[in-house]
Amino acid sequence: MEQAGFTGQIEKHEARIKKYSAISGAVGCVKMLFALLLCFFIILSFYFMFSGNLRAKMIIWTLIAGSSLVAVWIYHDKIRDKIKHSKDMITINKGHIARIANVESVADMPQLYFSGDEYMKQQTTVISLNRDTGFSDFYENTIKNDAAGGFARKPAADPADEEVFAKGNAIKFLIM
Repeated sequence: MEQAGFTGQIEKHEARIKKYSAISGAVGCVKMLFALLLCFFIILSFYFMFSGNLRAKMIIWTLIAGSSLVAVWIYHDKIRDKIKHSKDMITINKGHIARIANVESVADMPQLYFSGDEYMKQQTTVISLNRDTGFSDFYENTIKNDAAGGFARKPAADPADEEVFAKGNAIKFLIM
């Protein structure tokens, strides 16, 4: 894929970000409306409960407002995930464009001539690296994860209890 293909992908994802940002703003307003309605119905339910005139209609409206708030909350989270995905894709495509520009600039430089054995060694190395399609990403991530002092950070051990992640997602859901 040439730079034009990556540029087209960047433009496509920028348009998606613009579209989903507008949707996210509207959904945020709807979410705020349902939160206010839920508070209003809860306060009204308590008022009717203490006045001795609690009706099933008020409880039903409270449940409807609460479930609608949860549904809009989940939808809003999905929209934000799409925006984040598009931003990540733009970053990846810009990285590919930078790599292509780097390769093109290296190709413009005068090349050294290799003897037969040196040429075979160089080609063997290039072929072995080309087979590993994730090599450049692995190399880039390794450099990013290295500490400033040159010592590599060790990954944290995986927790034995998988419910830790479920609790984290539940808290994230409640906060968002």
